[in-house]
Amino acid sequence: MKRTIKLITFLLLLPLLITGCAKHKPQSLHYMPGNIHEQQQVEISTKTFSNLDCKTYLGTEKIVKKGYRPIQIMITNKSDKTFVLNGSNISIPLERGKQVARRCHYNTLARVAGWGVGGLFVWPLFLVAAAEGINSIKANKDMDLDFAQRSLYTSDQIVIAPHSSTNKIMFVTNENYRTHFTVDLVDKEGKDRLTFDM
Repeated sequence: MKRTIKLITFLLLLPLLITGCAKHKPQSLHYMPGNIHEQQQVEISTKTFSNLDCKTYLGTEKIVKKGYRPIQIMITNKSDKTFVLNGSNISIPLERGKQVARRCHYNTLARVAGWGVGGLFVWPLFLVAAAEGINSIKANKDMDLDFAQRSLYTSDQIVIAPHSSTNKIMFVTNENYRTHFTVDLVDKEGKDRLTFDM
């Protein structure tokens, strides 16, 4: 009888063992209508992410709870000029994506300990604990890489070639968040400077 219960418990937990719960699987960023401004055939669109947007496009809804406001910024250059966006030319202080990711990490120790305690009573839960530990470590590494690649930081410099676009996330602390800010683009030759009031 005990063997049957353990086997049934194991079979019920098998999908959890295979898939695990801790995952970082965000969708790719795409154009999201928001605050749009255009000058000299250059268009900038910004949108502050809601919790649902964070969950969908950044893979976690913890960001706002941890004290950050993600703002998507998409720049479309329809002109024949090359423009440069310096993170330092944005009038609000930006945070590093990797720093934000660390604040949003899955708590690997708590996940392993929680399932491990259950494993003292039902042995297959030890397997779940191991799977959760491995999955949450991988999810945290994926989140670090994803946030670092998608984010725009003060020291970053992005070249926007003619007839191209760029799509990034700016992380701003709740204390520094403002609905209105400015973005300056400079043409690569240094002749034109476009200031956008967002």
